[in-house]
This record gives sequence, C-alpha cells and structure tokens, in this order.
Amino acid sequence: MTQYNHIVLNRHNILTRVSEGQLSLKQASKELSLSYRHTRRLFKRLLNHSRSIDSLTFKRTHPAPNRTPDNVREKILQLHNKYPDVNNCHLSEIANSELSIKLHPSTIRSILINANLYKFSKSKKPRPRKRYEKEALGQLVHIDTSEHLWIPNLKCLTHLILLLDDYSRAILAAGLFDSNTTWNNMLMIRSAIKSYGIFQILYCDNASMFKLIRTGWSRHFEYRTDLEKVQTEIHRALIELGITLLPHPVQSPFCKGKIERIFQFMQDRLAKELKNCPTLSEANIILQNWVKWYNTKHVNSITGVVPFQRLTPRVTTPISKNINLDDIFCFKYTRVVKNDNTFEFKQNTYQITNLKDRLYWGKAKIQLHLIPGCCIRIFYRGLFIQQYSEKNKSP
Repeated sequence: MTQYNHIVLNRHNILTRVSEGQLSLKQASKELSLSYRHTRRLFKRLLNHSRSIDSLTFKRTHPAPNRTPDNVREKILQLHNKYPDVNNCHLSEIANSELSIKLHPSTIRSILINANLYKFSKSKKPRPRKRYEKEALGQLVHIDTSEHLWIPNLKCLTHLILLLDDYSRAILAAGLFDSNTTWNNMLMIRSAIKSYGIFQILYCDNASMFKLIRTGWSRHFEYRTDLEKVQTEIHRALIELGITLLPHPVQSPFCKGKIERIFQFMQDRLAKELKNCPTLSEANIILQNWVKWYNTKHVNSITGVVPFQRLTPRVTTPISKNINLDDIFCFKYTRVVKNDNTFEFKQNTYQITNLKDRLYWGKAKIQLHLIPGCCIRIFYRGLFIQQYSEKNKSP
C-alpha cells in the first residue's frame, strides 16, 4: 500500500468536498493556503483522474533545471577514481583547478551517493560550542602538537608542533620533530615571534611543559603550597617578553577546536604529500612549502578569505634591539663558583677565564643560559661574562 504524507491527504479531502459541492474553490484555496490558480489546477487534475489520490502526488516529467549535466557527473566520478582518498572539499578544489569545474562539496557528495561511492561516517556529531574570534592578528595564538604517522617511511610517530593565529587563521610557525619536548616548542614559539613579532596571549593545553599541575599529591610536595605559581621554562620566557600564558581548562578538549580542525585538515592533505618522503629534514621542507600555500592560497571556510588577507589589523610588536632571543629561549640554571674560578654543570667542570671584570669569582652566584646543541652563556647580575661550547667546554 502506498504511503502518502499529510499534505497530499489534506488536499485530497478538501478537493473532494469541492467536487461534492460542499466548498467553493475560493474557500478551498484559503484552507489549503494556496493560490486560487494552483487550487484550480489541482482540482482539474483530480477530476481528470477519477478523483484518484495519486493524481495529487508530485511526479516530475522533466529534469530539474539546476541538475548537474551527465558529462560533468562522469568527470567527477573519473576524478574520484583518480584521487580515491580525498574528501569532498578537496575534490571540489581539484575539479576547479584541473577541470575548471566549480561545484559545491555537497553537490559532489550527492553525485557520489547516487553512484554508491560515498562512505557515510558513523561518528556522531559533537555538541556545538559557542564560537569566539579575536579582533586583530596577535591577540591570541594557539599552540598544540599532533602526534601522527606523518612520515610513513620512518615507521614511527612524529610530532607536528604548530602555532595558529586566532584572527587570521594563519599558521605562524610549524615544524616536524621526532619528539614533543620543551625545547622543540620553544623553537616554534621563537620562530613565530621572529617572523610576526611579539603577540599578546599564547593559548595552550595543560601539558607539563607549559604549566605545572600536580594531580597525585605526595608527602614530598606537601610543603609547597604555591605549585601553581611555579614557572616552567616556556612560561618564564613568555613573561620576559610580556606574553600572557593562557592554558585552557582541564579536561576540556573542545577548547582546542580551531587548531584541532587544522590538524585534521593537514592529516588529510599534507600527509599525502609526505607519503614518499624519506627523511625528517625533507619532510620539513615540504611542510614549509605547504604552510606557504595554506597562508597565501587556501580560502578558510569560516573567514571566507585566505589567511594572509587578514594580517591587519594587528597588535604584534616588533622585537627590540636590546632583546637577544638566545638569552630568552634557553634553559636557565644557577650555580655558585668555586674558589678556583670553576663551576660544575652536568658532571662537567668549566673554568672562568674572564678576569677583566673580576679577578676572583669564588662564591659568586652566576646564571647559566643553556642553548641545547649550541652553547652555554654565563651571566653575573645581568652582565655577560663568558660563553662555552656545550660539547668541548672550552671558552
């Protein structure tokens, strides 16, 4: 038995009453909320088909005026066979660049569904969150790390550290590393500041490299009541530059939606370009080229423009000539010099040979600036004293 919706059943009931003389066509058009002409058209159709309810159902006898031509559909299917792993948005861009065919991703989705080539996602849609957006470049910068099989030839997970501007959606810095360490995050923050200037807020997660959080209290830490005020090396470096560190609330992964969205986009696009990459260094070259394309060519679906078209207004400040980033993005330690003008650091002994500012350095409390893989710089009360190579320890 054919199932009819309530609209068809209501029209058949009212028009049947018109045919029996209980209602006029004018009254029927008001009850159906239709124009008089269309009501008369339906009534004639009902009489010509012996009052059959099937006459009131819509049956298209001509193709839709906005239907995608069959030759275009065939080209899309051929393009899908050529790039079977890309999604609808990516396939829409490829069709525009290679075939000069502009189709919305939803149209491509319908074409693939009709051809039984579309794979429906079984995941449930997350609960929508309230959107926010800053008003200028540099007001808020997101930082996060994506652990993924970015380089399949290495047969191990690699870490993509990325900084994303909230207003422009521009990637300020990105790098692939074999580990997610404090120093690697420092390198990316320094790269973003060197390229775009000092921003205002760094929005991060609750990783221990950004913020010290003690969840399992032990008796060894009960004497410290200000653990939340303990600065990490990254937090200390940001304070010296006047940047606010803003970790999102604990156990709130939805707060990282913007940067997680671009990670998903990069896992779908960038990962395919890194499929045959043999080394990490070559992968970083491909990554930088991809970031340049993203910032200058890719139209963001939220802002509607490419990221580099929203570089203004901006609140970033240039780096002062008095600031040496080597002495900010480093690991700082304090040591006391022995009576023979030597100090120990990581089981090595270093001799202070600079005797111009002070002949005797015994008992002096000095500060060490360790730049991993490069050198160790020592200071006394803010005055630079000497620099050592980290490897051979000689000044």
